[in-house]
Amino acid sequence: MGADGKRAGGHRRSPPPLPAGQPGRPQTRPRLWQAWALMEKEQGDIAEARRLFQQASQADPKHAPVWQAWALMEKEQGNIAEARRLFQQASQADPKHAPVWQAWALMEKEQGDIAEARRLFQQASQADPKHAPVWQAWALMEKEQGDIAEARRLFQQASQADPKHAPVWQAWALMEKEQGNIAEARRLFQQASQADPKHAPVWQAWALMEKEQGDIAEARRLFQQASQADPKHAPVWQAWALMEAQQGQPETAEALLRRGLEQVEERRGRALLLSALGSILAHREAYPEAEDAFRQALDFDEKNPLTHYHFAVNCLIPQGKLEEACRHLERARSLRPRKERDRRKIESALRRHCGSSSAREQP
Repeated sequence: MGADGKRAGGHRRSPPPLPAGQPGRPQTRPRLWQAWALMEKEQGDIAEARRLFQQASQADPKHAPVWQAWALMEKEQGNIAEARRLFQQASQADPKHAPVWQAWALMEKEQGDIAEARRLFQQASQADPKHAPVWQAWALMEKEQGDIAEARRLFQQASQADPKHAPVWQAWALMEKEQGNIAEARRLFQQASQADPKHAPVWQAWALMEKEQGDIAEARRLFQQASQADPKHAPVWQAWALMEAQQGQPETAEALLRRGLEQVEERRGRALLLSALGSILAHREAYPEAEDAFRQALDFDEKNPLTHYHFAVNCLIPQGKLEEACRHLERARSLRPRKERDRRKIESALRRHCGSSSAREQP
């Protein structure tokens, strides 16, 4: 692909179709340009994405989400000064659009400027006091800074801004769990489940807490609630299966993953379940079936670093397939996992199994 965004053969991709019932030319529709830009970003063509974001911003300079999405792309590319300029444009385009201020605050937090992040969270909360995610994100930052009392105050603000926003109650419950306040965490999980009984992540997080407390029967009950709340939420099936495997019930774990695969249609969700199934099968030394599950997972989502890691460590290395395993570990590293602990375990596996010389297949 060249800088002009053309594909092999000289053909440029066509823009996404206009929404049904909404006629108009693409240049009059900033959301369409934005969607196209994000698609190009996902394909790795940053120059073309920039060109399309420019088109979107010209189509409607007052449409703040365009500037915000562009700023976030530049942040991901490491262009922090440019991201700041674009966030400034977004905030001027619509000063009442709280998500702009929130996203900008989170970037400044990542850059280590907590004072500036607080200033921007304050702007966000003034722009839209009823936007609960702002208060929640601010609370989580204060928790990370060790100010639990301030975090509680902000969670209280969030819950008052939108009592039906279950993620606020869930995040607050998880903080109380981390503080050792299990009874309070249970109360908050109960609030979350009442706020939105169909929000499966609440039931899942509550189940995981009860598992940590040693109440496996209660954890199973809550996982059952989660699977009924949203059968298509893949992480529920994965977490439940992992708990059963840890309890010495691999057959139950496999059955849960297969039940999940009957329900989940989204590609990344299916990849998550197939990767977990591959690990369960590999643990039973059913390696051909495990390899098939891992390869299917990668067909659905090749960019998940943990799938590459588990394929290598749980399935390929035990069979002595070191050359292929090292290729997957290198790929896992190149995908830059978000969590530090995941990056560390990938590096550890590379050092242990691949070393400085090229790995070779064992006979």
